[in-house]
Amino acid sequence: KMNFEESTQLKNWILDKDELDKKRKENNIRATHKILNSIKESKQEKYRRCCLSADEELELNNIFSNGIIEFFKSLKRSYRNLKTSNDSKMNNGLHNNMPPFVNDFVMEHTIMYFKRCLLNYSIMEVNYYILMCSCIYLSTKVCDNVISIDSFIQVIKQVGNEVKEDHIRDYELLILNSMEFEVHLHSPLTYFQVLSENFSRSLDDPSVLPDFNDVKSEYYKILCMSDLLFLYPPSTIAMALLQYKLPSSCLHFIQNFVRSQFGLPVAFEQSDQMMAEEEQYVQQFLDELSTLTNHIQSFFDGELTPHMYPSKSLSESLSKRYNTVVNKLENILNKEEEAKMNQLKQEKKQKDEQKSKQEREEMENFQNRLKNGSLSKGPSMFEKFTEEELQSPLRSRRG
Repeated sequence: KMNFEESTQLKNWILDKDELDKKRKENNIRATHKILNSIKESKQEKYRRCCLSADEELELNNIFSNGIIEFFKSLKRSYRNLKTSNDSKMNNGLHNNMPPFVNDFVMEHTIMYFKRCLLNYSIMEVNYYILMCSCIYLSTKVCDNVISIDSFIQVIKQVGNEVKEDHIRDYELLILNSMEFEVHLHSPLTYFQVLSENFSRSLDDPSVLPDFNDVKSEYYKILCMSDLLFLYPPSTIAMALLQYKLPSSCLHFIQNFVRSQFGLPVAFEQSDQMMAEEEQYVQQFLDELSTLTNHIQSFFDGELTPHMYPSKSLSESLSKRYNTVVNKLENILNKEEEAKMNQLKQEKKQKDEQKSKQEREEMENFQNRLKNGSLSKGPSMFEKFTEEELQSPLRSRRG
């Protein structure tokens, strides 16, 4: 696999907060104009009140992202039930050997694809449920847990609303275009596992290392409810998670590990100017790591901005406004599509009628000429060839 330093994730998907805010505000303004311009002027004020602000969109995006985790839990239960049922082979085309596509890495890819897509689209422009299902289906392919589209739709149907195949296909292309087909993802969990193995050999008591399942659970909360994976490299997030979970008595192991990665000895020698410059760089990294660790601590203490922990009443209010806007936009788009289809049908009907009329006129013309004796006989088969052609050996052999 490609190193993170050479990846498109570092090049195109590690941003600063100002860039994230700018993208979201631009998406929000474009989507709001798109919605209001498609509605009659007399009804614009009603839907203007329903349109979300950029901050409200972020709150709703986090709610929907967190819903992906709950949806995966339901998928796992559904898959286990289908796999163990006596008649699963006959259950709408599902088979006992259906791949377990509802694993953690598929879920992680799904959440990140969902978030990446919504950096280039407003949530008001898409149906979040279809987007979520399409992100899951795309992730199964990228993570080598491929499942047929028919089986996938049947599994989704067991736990939620039915999704049509053409909707998944359309949204799959939308997701890929929004990410410029950059689907590979470097996961902090992979780095965390490597770090844990390394530290288990260094610590006097390896039992102080955090349980991997606990870390995964907390990581997914961070992934859904914050922008950390857009702001920091996955290795830094993994190290911050480890530092957050380790007791303070073990933190010097992290500092020593960081120093070793930069080729520095544990004991710093002030006399070496080159090493002093490296030491300064390492200290900057450790300061950034400490800031991120404190950020994670604040996240779990509930001290961060409100959009990370929207209340139930706020969530319901935002969802209601979102559904109003999206349903209206979908109705408009469906009417436009229906009008376009009707226009195509009308154009085809006119072309067919014109063609039939032309054929009738040609037939009537032919019958009249035949009746009046004005229809020429045309040249005989020998009159079609030149004298030279008639005398050629090839023509003679053909008779």
